[in-house]
Amino acid sequence: MDKRLSIILVMALLIVGFVLVAGCASPSPTTTPGGATATPAPTMAPAPKDAIVAMEYGEAVSLDPPTDNGYDSASYEVVQQVYDTLFWYNGSDVTTPIPMLATGYEVSSDGLVYTIHLRPNVTFTDGTPFDAWAVKYTLDRMMLIDMGPAYTNFIDTIKGYTAFHATSPNTTMYDVYQYLAAGGIQIVDPLTVKITLDKPNSNFIKMLTFPACSIIDPVFDKEHGGFDPVAHTGNPYLVEHAVGTGPYVLQSWQHKQAVVLVRNDNY
Repeated sequence: MDKRLSIILVMALLIVGFVLVAGCASPSPTTTPGGATATPAPTMAPAPKDAIVAMEYGEAVSLDPPTDNGYDSASYEVVQQVYDTLFWYNGSDVTTPIPMLATGYEVSSDGLVYTIHLRPNVTFTDGTPFDAWAVKYTLDRMMLIDMGPAYTNFIDTIKGYTAFHATSPNTTMYDVYQYLAAGGIQIVDPLTVKITLDKPNSNFIKMLTFPACSIIDPVFDKEHGGFDPVAHTGNPYLVEHAVGTGPYVLQSWQHKQAVVLVRNDNY
């Protein structure tokens, strides 16, 4: 069983929420002029008895998975609870990916074409169905944003991306259309995606476990401004808001206080 899922299952049985706290959660006592010790009021409500509280050294920077600002462990710690990837790992075995949002895949004899089958009956937490369009949108979005999570991991991999990356920083909409026309990521049917590579890469499925490949909700992204493929920027709204298919839902984020995640009952 996936190590992260086993943690989630235990938490799902024992708690209703998961709280990540950045900084000190307990107020420090102070001494009043009269010599009495006074404890200042806490800056946030105490955690429920059935919550897990994890003290963090620092807080997340961005929850938009493929952007440079979100390319850090504190951000991905939250991202990995709210979002899912197509593949993950089985417990402590980090050598063999197993399906997560995918159910399996086939590779062409030349090693260039991956046909990935998707898990049915999955929805994002806003009710949007998870399907092949969400996968294509997510992966194309990562390529077109073209920040570190893409160009340090996927260069020379997905068909059309190397040529598109070469247009930066003078990218135009024509370059965007050229990338899309290359057909690196195609929808076969609602639950099947075909990904074509520029050259064989035996690590490709492992690369899809990377948190930057977390599958986002296209409807949610578009409704809140979307991303800019010409300027290579993500969606400012997704920096602090997230809708995924993962085991937890982002309830609130009080900067330098706490990120509060509550259980996704439909997971």
